[in-house]
Amino acid sequence: MEEINVKVEKLTEDSFKPFGDLIGMNKREPNYSNEAVSYWTGLSFAGDMLNTVEINWAEIKEPKPFSCTSLEKHFYTAETIIPMKGHSICLFGLSRDSEKDDSEIDFGSFKAFILNNDCCVNIKIGVWHTQPWILSRMASFVVLVRKDTQEKDLVITDLLKDYNKTINIIL
Repeated sequence: MEEINVKVEKLTEDSFKPFGDLIGMNKREPNYSNEAVSYWTGLSFAGDMLNTVEINWAEIKEPKPFSCTSLEKHFYTAETIIPMKGHSICLFGLSRDSEKDDSEIDFGSFKAFILNNDCCVNIKIGVWHTQPWILSRMASFVVLVRKDTQEKDLVITDLLKDYNKTINIIL
């Protein structure tokens, strides 16, 4: 029997390049950034030519008030949020009729959960959600969605304008 020994080495973008992409070592400028959040889209892709998942990275740098004034949902893709660093709160809600694209929001359905790096969430198609609120100094996440979701499958509602409501998070 032949034994093959492989020495452990430092994981770098160059050392891993023959095997795939490192996610989280963001060498390029974010696609979207302000004082509170930076978001990199299309860092890598998983899947095949028919079903491609886009791998994104989000860093939330500044705590925001525990009040929600806008929500988003997707009609054609689930969204996975994988916490990498820090602790945060995620908010989720349903529409009154999940079978109808234009169904009103069911404000009685909302729940908020603490999310840390013990597990991740895979948000079903059609579920209302928003950017997490951070509980630590900074939090980072890997976000998985169908390729081109940002351009082709993103519905955003302004709760103040469309419903004259805000949602407050209570710890």
